[in-house]
Amino acid sequence: MNHLYLQLGRAIAGTCPPGFREARLDAAPGEDRFDVACTLADGSQVTPALAVDARRGIAAALDEVRQAMAGPDGKSWRSCTVTLVAGGGFSMEVTD
Repeated sequence: MNHLYLQLGRAIAGTCPPGFREARLDAAPGEDRFDVACTLADGSQVTPALAVDARRGIAAALDEVRQAMAGPDGKSWRSCTVTLVAGGGFSMEVTD
């Protein structure tokens, strides 16, 4: 799973300005909702516009994570919040 989380983290980080302190993705893949907010080193926040390629990359990475996390019945989560912190911090909360 770590390689899938790394792939997802890279897809999210690629949408943020260089030197960001924290990035947060709120997503509901089934609703095609992917919202990214980045906190910069000075504490200000930006909400990057996601280019088509960035949305596809995040969607593909989330799909792989969802498949890997699915239960024996194939059921998986519906929405998630992923937080990246400078220096390699990663956390993911999911909602059924």
